[in-house]
Amino acid sequence: MEIDSLLQLRLSLQAVMLGWTAGLLYDLLRAWRQRCRRAFFASALDVIYALMVPFLLFFFALRAAGGELRIYQLLCFLGGLILFFTLCSEILRPLWDFWTEMLLRFFALCLLPFRFLHRLGRKFALFGKKLFHFQKKYYIIYQTRKRFPQYGKRRGTHGKRK
Repeated sequence: MEIDSLLQLRLSLQAVMLGWTAGLLYDLLRAWRQRCRRAFFASALDVIYALMVPFLLFFFALRAAGGELRIYQLLCFLGGLILFFTLCSEILRPLWDFWTEMLLRFFALCLLPFRFLHRLGRKFALFGKKLFHFQKKYYIIYQTRKRFPQYGKRRGTHGKRK
């Protein structure tokens, strides 16, 4: 069995790029984690990242490395992570923050009609609650006005007796 140094160099460079990609993914998710105020969402993003990186390594080992993940490939992966965080992370953070903010504003803009419908629905629900709460009394008053029209009309006396 011979050692193919070109194959090892290619796999090393691919592992470095995979590490760089994992760092990029972490930086993108960091921007989303900082924007959200709910702990559940931040935890969900952490779980997504924690599941995505082993999947990427597993997929890399199956496809590129022929089913074998060597120590030098893991070291190159970690080197790619370190390379991204030392060279590119600080430069790209404002860009990720900007695009995250723009995307959140776009989602908020898309949700405006649904918010309007929700508020309108709450007003109709309140009106319907009042209407159905007094529906029995309203029916009695309506039937009384129908049977006895003289009691249903207001005269111009405004509560004064003649």
